[in-house]
Amino acid sequence: MKLHRGPAPQNPQAQRRASMHDIGMWGPIGSGKTTFLAALNIAAMRSQSRWKLVGTDDEATDFLVDQTHSLVEERVFPPATVAIKPFRWSLIGRAEVPAGRRWGREITEEVTLEVNLDLLDVGGGMFDRVPTTPARDGDELGFGEEPDRDDDEVLFNHLAGQGGIVYLYDPVREADKGDAFRFFNRTLERLKQRSFEQRGFTDGYLPQHLAVCVTKFDHKTVYDRIRSRGLRSVDDTDEMLPRVRDEDAAEAFRELCSITHDGGADLVRRAIENNFHPDRVAYFVTSAVGFHVGPSGRFMERDFQNVVVGPDGKARIRGPVRPINVLEPVLWLAKRLAVKPR
Repeated sequence: MKLHRGPAPQNPQAQRRASMHDIGMWGPIGSGKTTFLAALNIAAMRSQSRWKLVGTDDEATDFLVDQTHSLVEERVFPPATVAIKPFRWSLIGRAEVPAGRRWGREITEEVTLEVNLDLLDVGGGMFDRVPTTPARDGDELGFGEEPDRDDDEVLFNHLAGQGGIVYLYDPVREADKGDAFRFFNRTLERLKQRSFEQRGFTDGYLPQHLAVCVTKFDHKTVYDRIRSRGLRSVDDTDEMLPRVRDEDAAEAFRELCSITHDGGADLVRRAIENNFHPDRVAYFVTSAVGFHVGPSGRFMERDFQNVVVGPDGKARIRGPVRPINVLEPVLWLAKRLAVKPR
């Protein structure tokens, strides 16, 4: 991460380099990790603060071009990842970050942040590796097979070395499969082991900052649950799109962890609270594609789903992609990692 204080310097050589911080991703099959990454570029384009996402190599740039085209013009979702894919981007923009205290008050300072995103996009099956079924022809997700130890080393060492992690919790999958804790627990235990080996637990908690993202806010199951609990608000745009206020996001996560009755998802919540310092955790209710807005130009309760399933069984996007809280978790991590411990 590069941190530039005051006006953005004209001479790149004048930029002061701060310590490097990476951000990793964590989530089960179907939670939308690849779609989240694809939507990040669109969210940056729509940001009023004019953040820019820049590929630092050809593969990362090709990903931005191809997946942005898929979401915006073809209106289809990217295929699920079935192998390790490293992407390196820089997210560049201006932000307010804490700058100490003055006369007893916390003060902030506007800086230019250049966030180096070293993201390892991996197939969700790598977070499980539990041999629950016999291997099948064409099974590319790791079920029924012995874990690839080399891949495991790459994945868990990568996560343990991060300053920040984006964790995607998928309430729709949990309502259907009820397997959130199974995917979560194996990774958590390995993360604890590797973090302890590499960095230790200086305050009794894992050292990483964690952005917990509740995905698929645009899905009827998730939206109805949040609305019924009085946690839905409305943004200040002309479209009057639904949002969950920052102060309500943790409660929304708790509610959606109770979407099944076996208690597994609630163990995810409790494990987060037990293993990550509360000052290093933030919650976001997100959607990669946002809500549908019809001819009225405003959100309508009777017709808000932006994803439809066609006769071929494939999900497609109905209208413009308006990501909700996709950029914000990454910016929260960037701002927190830009602050030096005092």
